[in-house]
Amino acid sequence: MKLTCATYNILHGYYKDQIFKNIKTLIEKGADVICIQEAEIEIESVLPSGWKIEYFRHDIGCNLAIAWNSPMLDCKEKKTILYQPLPKPAFMQRLTNYKNKIIPRGAITVLFTFTGEGKTIRITNTHLAWEGGMKNKAKELKELLQFRGGEKVDTEILAGDFNTNIPAVLRRVEERRVENILGKEFDNVFPNIKYTCDLSYTDPQDGLEKIAKFWRFFGVKLKSRLDYIFTKNLKIISKEMLDLPGSDHRPLLATFEV
Repeated sequence: MKLTCATYNILHGYYKDQIFKNIKTLIEKGADVICIQEAEIEIESVLPSGWKIEYFRHDIGCNLAIAWNSPMLDCKEKKTILYQPLPKPAFMQRLTNYKNKIIPRGAITVLFTFTGEGKTIRITNTHLAWEGGMKNKAKELKELLQFRGGEKVDTEILAGDFNTNIPAVLRRVEERRVENILGKEFDNVFPNIKYTCDLSYTDPQDGLEKIAKFWRFFGVKLKSRLDYIFTKNLKIISKEMLDLPGSDHRPLLATFEV
């Protein structure tokens, strides 16, 4: 059987109408599961009949959701984790409106069985911190690997915004560090994609609009690779990044053979 999974950071849903349109597009293109970061709007209003959704909301920073096609997947268990926060706001936060805040990050993981198949799949949606650099991201990833627990599953998907915000020439360096932490059992579904994010859209509460406007004036896009899908025991059939407006992130969509 086939399973199609998407991951999408929706920029807090600030451009709500466009985001709703994009989520409908993902479903029309065959998505069975959508992992959503910065999920601060009521996404169930645009889901088809029979779909379900689980949220994990915790102040700023850690607002996640997993929506799925329930006739295909039966939810057996849900877990959430808040990563250990930084002891104080990071230096780079001085450029944003969050300069005095400790931003929580975390993950939501759902254990499913495939209806009529008896197979199990664990799907985890996470939003790692950009604050604290790769050292802090590595700590969060290790927490996540331990948190998932020892339950035996047939297949697994780990998706989300990993915030590997680094100059393009060093992109693969940081990406390989993520791959090494996850280990050889996980496959990087999009190993060669150059970017999944640019500042064509920004959220006013981030305080970055003036910077983005300056670069847009000169026709420059500040691109970075932040979003990932990793899998275990799944064969990749197809994959694509959708260049949709409405968020600084682009959704990733991949179809697998179970």
